[in-house]
Amino acid sequence: MKILRSDLELGMNKKLFEVSSQDLPEKGINFLDDRIICNLSSVKFMKYFKLYGNLKVKLKLECDRCLNSFNENYDLKINFLVSPSDKRDEKYESEIIFLPEKNDYIDISDLISDMIILEKPIKSLCLNNCKGLCNQCGKNLNHVNCSCKFDLKNNNVFKALKKLKLN
Repeated sequence: MKILRSDLELGMNKKLFEVSSQDLPEKGINFLDDRIICNLSSVKFMKYFKLYGNLKVKLKLECDRCLNSFNENYDLKINFLVSPSDKRDEKYESEIIFLPEKNDYIDISDLISDMIILEKPIKSLCLNNCKGLCNQCGKNLNHVNCSCKFDLKNNNVFKALKKLKLN
């Protein structure tokens, strides 16, 4: 996704960008919708341009407990500073993007892709109380009750560790 220097200098106000998910770098993200909606605004801020707005994306995720696919909508906040200098200014909490004077645009596709992948949860669940799969028969416990019997006294997964002798 390219942002023109002229748009930054003039100041954008909730400019709508529609980006195809195919235009973003491949990072293992399963998009539900090919269209990503992005509203951006910019203001001149000292020697920087402040670029802010939001990004709406729909992802197709897989539940880590039951392995079912489910859809998730994300509304991500964008907040960057665009700088003509590649020197870091530690007093600003925003991410700083370097835009050399000779360039007419910046490409923020990598940043958008990174933001999306960082927003995905470490553990994806279709439901907060997802029951997962039966570890005996493999049935999805959200849909059916299995008749598997669990002998907790004799089926101790740590039984082999008791036999382990350490020096």
